[in-house]
Amino acid sequence: MRILRALAIALITGIAAAALVIPVSDYLTQLYHVSNMEGQRGMLIVFGIAPLTFIGGFIIGLVTSIAFRRVVAGFIKAQGLSLAIVVALTGIVSCILYIAAEKPPTIDGKQLGLEFELRVPATIQITDADLSSHGVSVGLDSPGREVRICFIDSQSLRKNGNEMILSGTIPIVWHAADRQLFTSIGNLRNGSQLIPVDVPAAPRKENEQWSPWIVATQYRDLTPVNESDRMAARYRVRLLD
Repeated sequence: MRILRALAIALITGIAAAALVIPVSDYLTQLYHVSNMEGQRGMLIVFGIAPLTFIGGFIIGLVTSIAFRRVVAGFIKAQGLSLAIVVALTGIVSCILYIAAEKPPTIDGKQLGLEFELRVPATIQITDADLSSHGVSVGLDSPGREVRICFIDSQSLRKNGNEMILSGTIPIVWHAADRQLFTSIGNLRNGSQLIPVDVPAAPRKENEQWSPWIVATQYRDLTPVNESDRMAARYRVRLLD
């Protein structure tokens, strides 16, 4: 009887702990920018964090049930205490992780994006196939950080003489002083072009003004850009809703 009671308390506590940690870990993994490519973040939560939390909750419930050996009153007290311990530990660990996480920079409490316009010379052709297959994109890169990418669609293109202007906005999620835009257009020879972004790690109000046009000097492999293929970009920081 005592064994069944202990297993029941442990099982209920383990299930409750796993159920509690799923929404909490969903928020925290987004805060820590865990990649969601091919469902990686979801698999981490479902097959990693939740099972480990279930085991921890099961152990807490088992140990607590041993401390309260009476069948009726002991069950209620043990179950209540084990659940309280799980909630308290989850809250403490979550608070520590939240405080330790790097928060996105803000202005007036609002999250930021980098709005850009990219000038593409006539020597580089953008096809409908490139647009429909997400073959045209502009990324915001920082050393040692996950690249944030904006895919370009046909509505973001406009003509400027013989040139094409691409536009979009990329969320700014890192405090990084060394940022750069990199372009990806279909099977562009020599790969992406790099354009430096002169915005401080913590953008300020004055960065909401458009920058001058800045030309690309290097491809992604750090070789010089051909003069005829050289792109240029201007950008500004904007407040996101």
